[in-house]
Amino acid sequence: MTLTEATSIRAFNVFLATAAVGDRAVYYRGHLAADASTKFTKLPFKEMREVGELGAYARDCYERGYVLLMQKRDGDSRYLYIAQRTKAALPEQLRTPARELEDA
Repeated sequence: MTLTEATSIRAFNVFLATAAVGDRAVYYRGHLAADASTKFTKLPFKEMREVGELGAYARDCYERGYVLLMQKRDGDSRYLYIAQRTKAALPEQLRTPARELEDA
């Protein structure tokens, strides 16, 4: 089992395309719900929006069965948000070789 970083949608897609079943990726560090909310975040608007989009994308991948999602406490009010690859087959557009995704 491998633990990697996938903190953008592009990096998350590379993880999906290259991960073996059981491999894990940290896709966010912090407090996802608060950091994606205009009411609670201290992040700039653009970064807050990107956090929300990444969280929604990870959740969509979970709903499609590609990953399991989990959290691990990392301090008092900080969490690691982790996706674990499942054996579910990916659609063709997500099976693009990782090199092509990294160069895009």
